[in-house]
Amino acid sequence: MNRSKTYIVSSVTLFVIAISLIVFVGLSSISTSIQEILMVIAGIIVISALVSFQRFLEQEDLDSYKQVKYQRDYYGSANKQLAQAKFLIGEDFPGKSLGLIEVSIDGNYYDYTSLILESKNLKIVLNEGRSWVSRNLNLLRERFKNPNMETVFYLLHPDSPMLTVLARKVNSTPDDQRSKIADTIRLLNENKCPETKLRIYGHFLYNPYSLFLSEDFAIVVPYFISRARKTLNLFRFQDIDDAYCHHKELQLDLKELQNDSEDISHYTLNYDQSGKDFISKNPVVIDIKPNVPNELL
Repeated sequence: MNRSKTYIVSSVTLFVIAISLIVFVGLSSISTSIQEILMVIAGIIVISALVSFQRFLEQEDLDSYKQVKYQRDYYGSANKQLAQAKFLIGEDFPGKSLGLIEVSIDGNYYDYTSLILESKNLKIVLNEGRSWVSRNLNLLRERFKNPNMETVFYLLHPDSPMLTVLARKVNSTPDDQRSKIADTIRLLNENKCPETKLRIYGHFLYNPYSLFLSEDFAIVVPYFISRARKTLNLFRFQDIDDAYCHHKELQLDLKELQNDSEDISHYTLNYDQSGKDFISKNPVVIDIKPNVPNELL
C-alpha cells in the first residue's frame, strides 16, 4: 500500500473511532468526569484524523507532481522516449543480409558519441551541415585532437545548382545555404588542431540522405521529398561478410562521389560594400563539372 492510501485509510479509521466514541459518550450513563476524559480523547483522535487527511492531500499533490514530472521526462517536448526507441533487428529479419542491425524512430535524438570518438576513419555526408556540426562540436573537437583519426566531410558545393532546389525545399535562399556551408567550414577549421586530419569536400550532385560512415558501421538518415517537416528515421548498418552488405555499397558510392567533388576547406563568404550581397571567396578554382545531372539544372 502506498503512502497516499495509508494516509486516507488512517484518516477514515480515526474519524470512525472518534464518532463512535462521541456517540458512546452521549448514550452512556457514565460519570461526568469519565465523559470529559473520553471527549478529550475523541478530540485528539479527530485532530489526528485531520492531520492524517492533510498528509493525504499533500501526498496526492506530491504524487501528482511526480507523475507530471515523470510524464514530462518520459515524453519530453516531442515524445522523446518514443523518438529514442530503437528496434534491434532479429536474426531472421531479411534485411540482416544487408547488415541492418538497428532502426531509430527519430534520428535527431541519436547519440553519435561512440561513432565520433571511436571511429578511426569517419566520412560524413550532409547538405550544409551547420546544425549537426553545431550540436556535435564538442565531440568533434575531442576527435580532432587525435592525430590518428581521419575525418572527411562531403557537403553540397557552394556553386552546386542543387542549392537552389534545397533552398526552395526549406523555404530559404541559395545565399542563405551558402552562408550555412561557410559557417560549417568555419566551425570545423576553428576547432581543429595542427595535427588534425580533416578534409572538406563540396560535391555537385544531391543528397538523398545524411550519411555517417566508419570502418565498421554506416548510419543513414533518409530525407523526405516534400517540403513538409517530418520525423527522419535512422538506420544503422554493420560491415558484414555478405554479397548484399550495404556498408560496402555505401563505401563504393562515396568513392564515386569523390569524382564529383572539390576541396572547399577554405571556402568563406564575405559581403560586398553595400552589405547586401554575398561574395564567394574560395582559393580553389571552381569549375562546375560537365556531368552534372540535367534534372538539377
